[in-house]
Amino acid sequence: MKLQFRISHILIVTLLVAVGVLHLQHRHIQSQLDRKIEQLDLSLRATNCLIYGEVETVRDLIERDEEQLLSIRNMGETTVQEIRTKVESLGFELRQVEQDDQNQGLDQTKALGQTPITGNEHDGIGLDNTMGKPST
Repeated sequence: MKLQFRISHILIVTLLVAVGVLHLQHRHIQSQLDRKIEQLDLSLRATNCLIYGEVETVRDLIERDEEQLLSIRNMGETTVQEIRTKVESLGFELRQVEQDDQNQGLDQTKALGQTPITGNEHDGIGLDNTMGKPST
């Protein structure tokens, strides 16, 4: 009986310690997510682009994918790479674009009666793409 009590007591104490550790980890993650962009030691260009794009915290940042970042004025590939590296150093990742999200964009384009651009179309000026001559 005493042995069972000791084992139960040890299990309870171990569980309480584990819960405490998880709580501390959760608080640390939350504090990282709430960090202001200005506190990340990014270049002035990266910081200014993010502020212009209304990205205020790490939480705001990781909710965006690379294409969304690239759509911000003056944001280029090099700046996005710098931001991605910083986000990864904090233990997070930028949002990943799912294939379904891309397909949804194509479906919306088709629903609007527009032809989706896939990169295989000619430039639309009536040239035969194989010879560069006007089509007949």
